[in-house]
Amino acid sequence: MARSIALVVLSWLIAAILVLTLHSIALQSLAIVAVAFAYMSIAKADLNHALAAGAAWLVLGIVAELIAAAITGHNRFALLGPPQHVGLHYALLFLWVASPVFFVRARG
Repeated sequence: MARSIALVVLSWLIAAILVLTLHSIALQSLAIVAVAFAYMSIAKADLNHALAAGAAWLVLGIVAELIAAAITGHNRFALLGPPQHVGLHYALLFLWVASPVFFVRARG
């Protein structure tokens, strides 16, 4: 259990650093999907685990944005996408949650 939690947090941290350093929404999206692929390759998780990891990634992103806003005094929205561009904002939110699910393998 602790290994799974540590892997979820570590993979989110890697994805978050990549998203913060990349300035193109396409590259940010690719970074999230690539880290999700790596996470699912290592974790070999089922659908429920992948959804839980994606939800945890979204919550970690929201908490990080809130902490950054509280410390700096202004909102950056670097992890979640700018709310001025609603479509891009929703696309990034969707990717944080759904990316791990894209790589669930059927057991059989």
